[in-house]
Amino acid sequence: MNRLQTMTWQEAQQHITRDNRIIIGFGSTEQHGPLGELGTDFFIAKYFANKLAESTGVLLGPVIPIGMSYHHMGFPGTISIRANTYRLMVIDILKSLYAHGCRRIFIVNGHGGNEKPIANAIKHVQADHHDLKIQSPLCPLFYEIAQEVPFEDRASHAGGLEISLLQAIRPDAKRSMKLIDPATITLGQHGQGTKPGSTPETFRAAFPSGSKGDQRLADPDKGKQFAQKMFDALVAAMKDGWD
Repeated sequence: MNRLQTMTWQEAQQHITRDNRIIIGFGSTEQHGPLGELGTDFFIAKYFANKLAESTGVLLGPVIPIGMSYHHMGFPGTISIRANTYRLMVIDILKSLYAHGCRRIFIVNGHGGNEKPIANAIKHVQADHHDLKIQSPLCPLFYEIAQEVPFEDRASHAGGLEISLLQAIRPDAKRSMKLIDPATITLGQHGQGTKPGSTPETFRAAFPSGSKGDQRLADPDKGKQFAQKMFDALVAAMKDGWD
């Protein structure tokens, strides 16, 4: 696998001159309920970024482990970057890669809260660089592919499906169901608790466990099926976007 961070600057220059494609990732460090690790979104982004790089030979860039996680700040361990700060960071990353010759950038974003800052950053950079192709399909594909997997709990944040995926790609992440207090289980839809006017306090009041789903339904075997479908869809998206 070709990793940017293990190259010298001369090796990076030679590689990008031959192949101007690169994969970069974004995740988060935020609460994911009683069974979800704080690094869940980072681990998901890292897993798919690594697997894509291994299977396609595309250069693998860094995966950023911090995200825009304001609404989860009511739970210890969460680290959040303000939306505009995040947008500016992504702009600088994209401009840096462009300056060194990258013209096709595939973003693997594992956290829905990063979607808007990333989209705004892409729009800003491409306005100045019309020859730059950028894709960021993971989050939209997550919700699309979720409908194809027979699963009772497809809640967007830290629901049974996301925890199933985590346990499939990180077997050591599996924790005892005894950690779940049934009295704290509150089901919610995508976007609920994070709309304008919502705060960390209102999110925690609405979802005291931190999850919008029922993590007791987590099943790593179904997580493996989901991971494979996600990977196949990401490979197809990369091919379609660059051909």
